[in-house]
Order: sequence, then C-alpha cells, then structure tokens
Amino acid sequence: MKFKILLGIFFIIILINIYSSEAQILRLIGEPKILVCQEDIELVSLAYKEVKFVVQNQAENNANFNAFIVCEDDSHQEIFPSRIQFKSDEIETIQGRVSFGTQEDKSVSCIFTVQDLNNPDNKDSCNFNVNVKPRPIDCDIGDTICRDNDLYACESGTKFVKIKTCELGCEETGKVGVAKCKGEQLVTNKSYQKKESNYIIPSIIIAFAIIIGAWIIKRKRK
Repeated sequence: MKFKILLGIFFIIILINIYSSEAQILRLIGEPKILVCQEDIELVSLAYKEVKFVVQNQAENNANFNAFIVCEDDSHQEIFPSRIQFKSDEIETIQGRVSFGTQEDKSVSCIFTVQDLNNPDNKDSCNFNVNVKPRPIDCDIGDTICRDNDLYACESGTKFVKIKTCELGCEETGKVGVAKCKGEQLVTNKSYQKKESNYIIPSIIIAFAIIIGAWIIKRKRK
C-alpha cells in the first residue's frame, strides 16, 4: 500500500515538472530590437503610404512580438501581421501603412513600437515623421465618401471634411459621391443646398418683377 502511494506521488511530481517546463516554454521572453526604422516620408492626404521596419529578436530563445504604430492628428495606421513569431537572433522586415485625413500642409510625428507578448515591458521604439500634403480635389459640394468608419463631405469643391464617425461603419451606396453611415438615412449637404436654391430662384424672380413694375409705373407718371 505504501509502495503504491509513493509511486503515485512520484508520478505526480513528474507531471508537475512536465507542466512547469511547458509553462516556461510558453512564457519565453524575447528581446526585440529595431535595426532599421522607417525614414521620414511624404504623402497626400487620404492616400496610404507603405512603411517598413527591420526587427531582430536578440534573445537566445524563440519569442512572439506585437508591433504597432501610433501617430498624431487624424490618422489611420496598421501593421500586417501585427503579431509575429521570431526565432532566436532572427531578423524580419515588418510592413505597415499610414494615412491621414487632414487637408493641411503639415508634419506629423509617428512612433513605431515592437514588444514581447509575454513581457510588454521588453520593447523597442523609433520615431519617424510624415509630411502630409493636401490632396488636390475637384469635387461637387455635398458629395460624401467613406474613409474607414468615417463619413466625409465635399466642402467648397476643393476638399473633403470629416462629418462624423459611423458607429456601425460607413458604406458606399453605389452612386458616385453618395455615402452614408450604416443603419442611418441618407442625408447629404446636397439636400440642404437644393432647398436653399428653391428659395433663392423664386426670390430673384420676385425682385426682378418688382423692379420692372416700378419702372413701368414711373414711365406712366411721366
């Protein structure tokens, strides 16, 4: 009986050691190092620009890294893939892209970061700048377009401005210059402009008629 108990304890100890070893393997910590950062770039508003970074795992074991970009201003950034498995001393090129909605001529600062998934404090970062140029636009006032989940409208025929962020996403209707937020009625600036024009044209006609009438009355009095 004692022998069976000792044998059972022995197997339990072996299983604990096995699981502990597997847990240590799963918790391997990497050492991310950015070897080459993206140089400063220039792009046109609302257009995407590809960015590249060269990263190395300088740990003696394999590791999983998470990478991301954070930029100032009205921007959109993505890394693909955002999670990458590295072998020891392996060097990989991580790619992504950035885009900006601003219509101003300005320089925006961005930070690229790569970190170990098991220990986020093990990370490396680098900075690069993006010089954003306004997109030359020739659009009809009131035209709407989607950019990710944001709805934009043409203003003054030369630029698109952000109207709102759509909670359920933004969708194109299939008609040129007509987009809307999902689950919402289609409302564009065009509808308001048409209403305004409906009032402006009759007003002009009435004013012209008053001027002609006054001129006729004046001639008769003479």
